[in-house]
Amino acid sequence: MKTKTLYSSLALTCFVASFNNSVVHADEDGFKCYGVSGPRENDCDPLDHDGHTCAGGSDRDHHVGDWKVVASESECKKSGGFSEAEAREKLGLKPAE
Repeated sequence: MKTKTLYSSLALTCFVASFNNSVVHADEDGFKCYGVSGPRENDCDPLDHDGHTCAGGSDRDHHVGDWKVVASESECKKSGGFSEAEAREKLGLKPAE
């Protein structure tokens, strides 16, 4: 019984750690580019919370509220994407605080 509990705890810890690392990685090493992800290509929660809640959940193509991490803001602009502020404006959402 102790072995099952240990493996369950280890699996849960690894899952939570991998999620936390991916979020930190996105914030430190990339730029959230809105409006460039295809269906099932989005990174986490969309700005408008419309239809899905997290990574790979979008069935929309290049929706302004969906984002994915790219290397830089200039790469985002070259792809036809938007910053968060621009996406919020296009969706009619209030600016981020």
